[in-house]
Amino acid sequence: MTTFVLEMRSTANWDDVRYREYTTSARKADLFKAVPKIAFTDSGHHIIPVVKEHRGKRLPINRMLADHVIDAITAMGRQPRPPQPSAKAQLRRAAAILNKLIAAYDQQRDPIPDSDLDNEQPISLTVRLELGDIRMAHHLVRS
Repeated sequence: MTTFVLEMRSTANWDDVRYREYTTSARKADLFKAVPKIAFTDSGHHIIPVVKEHRGKRLPINRMLADHVIDAITAMGRQPRPPQPSAKAQLRRAAAILNKLIAAYDQQRDPIPDSDLDNEQPISLTVRLELGDIRMAHHLVRS
């Protein structure tokens, strides 16, 4: 079993280790290689991720930059969220659905003529709509 040492080192002083951890997971070691470097704009130096196979005595673990490393590795494992449609697009879609519902309702034949008001009974009407990936049935009861 191979043990890897994961370190965040300064390019200004290679002995300046801001993060050190040991792992036997090759996947974690590969993810660690992609942790973004920390750039210092005033000096031009960076703190960079370094992965190597560990041999010999273990040095103390250093978790100074643990938040940076954990956040970066967690972000790499997440799937990007699909972009959400704008509020305007969602409202337009809702309006299109309502317009189709109204049109379908208007096209239904009324089983009770309007002139027969004395004997009017409650009626039930189901309107089926399909708009893109939206399929719905709306049940209306009118008395």
